[in-house]
Amino acid sequence: MLSADTTCVGFMDFGGPEVLGLHRVSMPAPGEREILVEVEAATVNPADIFLRSGGLQSMMNGTPPYYGGLELAGTIVAAGSNSRWKIGEKVAGLTLFLPSGRGAHCRHVVINDDSAATIPSSLNMAQAAAVPMSGITARLAIDKARPYGRRVAITGAIGSVGSIALRLALLEGLEPIAVVRRSQFDRARKLGAKHIVDAEDMVSQMRGIAPSGVDAVIDCALMMQANEAVIRDGGFFGGLRPFDFTFGRGIVTGLIGMPEYLREQVKLQELLTLAGKGEFPISIASVFPPAQAAEAHRLLEKGGLGGRISLDFSGIS
Repeated sequence: MLSADTTCVGFMDFGGPEVLGLHRVSMPAPGEREILVEVEAATVNPADIFLRSGGLQSMMNGTPPYYGGLELAGTIVAAGSNSRWKIGEKVAGLTLFLPSGRGAHCRHVVINDDSAATIPSSLNMAQAAAVPMSGITARLAIDKARPYGRRVAITGAIGSVGSIALRLALLEGLEPIAVVRRSQFDRARKLGAKHIVDAEDMVSQMRGIAPSGVDAVIDCALMMQANEAVIRDGGFFGGLRPFDFTFGRGIVTGLIGMPEYLREQVKLQELLTLAGKGEFPISIASVFPPAQAAEAHRLLEKGGLGGRISLDFSGIS
């Protein structure tokens, strides 16, 4: 028998990490083709900081407490009508905290059937929770870049999204070029990158590899307009953050946004399967209990982690 309510990590007012606390909210109920997941792990991401600080306030229509979180891992404890899933199955999945202001940072979360996938036995819950958002974003980026040609530059190619995009590109026969800081060259090589350029000297070094420009750029490092000079005429630029500029020479620009693949269940399952086989790295830098979520936010804001931050919900009701 499920309780009438559950615990989330949230806030009543926008502000710094200190506004975060534990809140009791009504237990959600799954509708048709939805599942209720008892969350064991949920990542903390830059979008959660933006939500907490009030940067998304104009896009929200819910009432507090608000809580972030875009990806999770846990066990199904209830399923709505016509669901493909069974109670007791362990899944990782995606959700959105807009426009309601309520996401994955809660002990119990309802998600769509097609936003969940089975967790391989080789992954723990923190690892599994770190796959959906970065993985599905990388999958979307490669899918959008591939039609323009094989030579794809990936800025920030050792980051959470960039590293998966790099591995997917290599696995699928593309010719990725990793754009990273010189101090990160070894890490890019370990991921399998054959072509690596220094982000500080990207244009001149890229010309040595692709004199006419690369077919596409996946901009995980948010280098934005600096990428125009390395893209061929009629090529593609994919940005991971909203932008308001355009490029010349017939270059196509597009936003790589996870919501576009929110319900691509087959793609999410493939990503988790690849992760379970060790095809791309999943690095967990720190794990915090929900009561220490403020410290998790502070650590993420500080930067330089080299891995993901996860909240462990397994010890609360």
